[in-house]
Amino acid sequence: VAHQIEVLSLVQSLSHARGLGVVVVLHDVNMAARFCDHIIALHSGKIIANGPPDDILTTEALKSIYGLDMHIIQHPASGHPVAIPT
Repeated sequence: VAHQIEVLSLVQSLSHARGLGVVVVLHDVNMAARFCDHIIALHSGKIIANGPPDDILTTEALKSIYGLDMHIIQHPASGHPVAIPT
């Protein structure tokens, strides 16, 4: 996890500093919410959610993506949304 955070932080910093678009594939929705400006969620090969993390990390959207009920909280330090399976 430490290396993943280090790499994603570096990619995010470089992307913002140089005005670059970056495409990453993540299966951890919380890492995506923390490091991505925009999320495209797929289910069975089809786009079912598309937008900023605050729009994607909702109980309704995550239920359609993962088929699980999830509780959403705001990270106390960064303020980004965090999904917790219920």
